[in-house]
Amino acid sequence: MQNSSVEVAIQDGCLFRQRGVLRPFGLHDVIFQQDSGCRSLYRVKDGLLALRRYHRDGGRTVVRVVRPGETVGWADAFISGVHRWEGWALSSGSLWCLPAADWISGHSDGALSSTLALAFAETKQLENAVLRLSYLTAEQRLLAFLLSLADRPDQYPVMVRSPVRRADLAEVIAIRPESYSRAMSRLQDRGLVKWTAPDTILIEQRAVAMVAEVIDLF
Repeated sequence: MQNSSVEVAIQDGCLFRQRGVLRPFGLHDVIFQQDSGCRSLYRVKDGLLALRRYHRDGGRTVVRVVRPGETVGWADAFISGVHRWEGWALSSGSLWCLPAADWISGHSDGALSSTLALAFAETKQLENAVLRLSYLTAEQRLLAFLLSLADRPDQYPVMVRSPVRRADLAEVIAIRPESYSRAMSRLQDRGLVKWTAPDTILIEQRAVAMVAEVIDLF
């Protein structure tokens, strides 16, 4: 099977719908635990799923937010066999769970090399996110995450409707709640962001310039 065919299958989700099991989840549900065995891929149908890593010092970091239509688990299912991250629901929703063996059997022999390429790419993305979080300010983390939720990040001011509760935003960007409040206040005082509804925020173009290179962090 050609690489393009694998990508098409990922995009339209046919195999997930045909062979996967659709599982609902609620706010703050743990879909899978870090360090548990992994033999499946996960494709979000609706809602938001955070990948969260626990550290030896007891801290934890959200390194990716998985959105509807996105698939996660390539590296864990096909390389390590272990969940290196916790799957934590940022909202209610549902996802398809597809055994890795069914993914392979649903394609021709050429699919394995393409699948491994996706696994290595996923690993690189997640590891880079952990490193990049270490040197971003609270304001940059907050803006990067909010902009990652925008449907049209090229239209200014950028309007973002966040399905994530404000209480959870600090968790997502790995800062303390009081640090989140101060970061948001500083951005508002500078006229860079403005809440227009409980779940809607406007972000000015000047703010986008602050995080142009890290918008894809989450």
